[in-house]
Amino acid sequence: MSEVLQYKVHPEDPSKTILHQHTVMSVHGVPLLGGLLETMILNSYESVISK
Repeated sequence: MSEVLQYKVHPEDPSKTILHQHTVMSVHGVPLLGGLLETMILNSYESVISK
């Protein structure tokens, strides 16, 4: 998994920041379960970052 976080100053309120997050994830070596594993990991990851 590769993740890049970028913080920028909010254009209307300089006391705040905006977070842009980009994540790349891939599963190799398990052809039949790769898609299922990617979906499970993505769902778990999304539940953590939405808090």
